[in-house]
Amino acid sequence: MRHYVISVSACAVAVFAFVAWMGSAWALTVGQTFHFTDNRGVSEGTPVWRQNIQANITDIVTALDPLTASQNGTALNMVPLNQTLFPNRYAASRPVDGTLLGPWVITGTDEAGTTSAFTTAIPALQQVPLVSNLQIIGNGVTPALVWDLPDLCEFDIDRIRVRAVDAATGNQFIQSGALLTDSETFIVPNGWLSVGNAYTFRVLLEDLEYISPGVDGSPLFLENRSSTFSQLFTPVPEPASLLLLGSGLIGLIAISRKSR
Repeated sequence: MRHYVISVSACAVAVFAFVAWMGSAWALTVGQTFHFTDNRGVSEGTPVWRQNIQANITDIVTALDPLTASQNGTALNMVPLNQTLFPNRYAASRPVDGTLLGPWVITGTDEAGTTSAFTTAIPALQQVPLVSNLQIIGNGVTPALVWDLPDLCEFDIDRIRVRAVDAATGNQFIQSGALLTDSETFIVPNGWLSVGNAYTFRVLLEDLEYISPGVDGSPLFLENRSSTFSQLFTPVPEPASLLLLGSGLIGLIAISRKSR
């Protein structure tokens, strides 16, 4: 009988632990949220001005209902971005609407119940202009990007950044740190690109709004930005690399002949 009691107790503990684990595994968590405008286009092209709602979502296993962002009767489904830079990011996008600049409510439902979170509002709407004459100088894996800044006197630009995008998949896989707001050049660091793969680059002019620390875990948030995309770029071996490759091939041929 004593062994039976111990067995039942152990079973009860195991079941309790399993239920607790399942509950925590299913507890959808909404992390940092984002609400900003993005003026997108190629250099000298016609931009598309969008309003983006995003959130970092973790611990979701199986959603019972779509993740949604809603405001004033407008509801948008949010989908995963599936990008290296944003592994847990879900997003929705729509044309900019001046009546929908307030906080969005992000709602998700899974087996543990419904979780909601709010984005920030957009206090000062601005259509940030694109950079112009965006060019790629050089053919190797460390080219230089050069561009001309627009007149930004009427715009509150706090940061410039550059991202690299895998052209085949659209994956944004790496980005620079903050560049000075008068920057018009960026040298792609070694290690970003691989010979033979195709890429585009994205130059971001970003307007950040500052808030009280602790409101959403960050002392600032992205409010408006522009995204200027470069033309397609495929790096090729640089002359020094070609020389090394040629030397290696000559060595292999010599070894092959000796072995005959």
